[in-house]
Amino acid sequence: YFGGDWGRALQLGLVFAASVVLVILAMSGTMRSRLRVLIGKHFFRYRYDYREEWLRFTQALSAQNSPQEMGQRVIRGLADMLESPGGSLWLKSPSDQAVRCTARWNMRVPQVQEDPDSAFCRFLAGSGWVINLEEFRSFPQRYGDLALPEWLHEVEQAWLIVPLTAGEGLMGFVVL
Repeated sequence: YFGGDWGRALQLGLVFAASVVLVILAMSGTMRSRLRVLIGKHFFRYRYDYREEWLRFTQALSAQNSPQEMGQRVIRGLADMLESPGGSLWLKSPSDQAVRCTARWNMRVPQVQEDPDSAFCRFLAGSGWVINLEEFRSFPQRYGDLALPEWLHEVEQAWLIVPLTAGEGLMGFVVL
């Protein structure tokens, strides 16, 4: 009726409008994160299933009836979860409150004790952070005023320090 072909002009207008909307959505952090989750859910298989890891950890803790081996089972459960070849469990002694190595698995540990009022223990209790020792060596400023104890430098291949807290206090820690 109008004496011309409008299909090409409408197509060009639609492509332009779609491009503007796409640029606006690309600038939105919320939309990018939703798109990432959508793509991850529907196109990639989950690599880490927390339910399976939790079940494996509880099964490792309840595998044996001997309470003397509970420390080793805790270490082994955490080490298996994080694919670590060994570890040691450090707990507060009820008698003198010093933090000592109470159990170990595939790891040499010096026979020392850590004062619960040391800067190291205060940092673990105050922050509750898992300390990645490789990251600490590369970027110590991320950890503020953390001072590692001397005995920790002697532990070969120490990788992570996981604090064990109950309420506000530090019960101990695990070195993996």
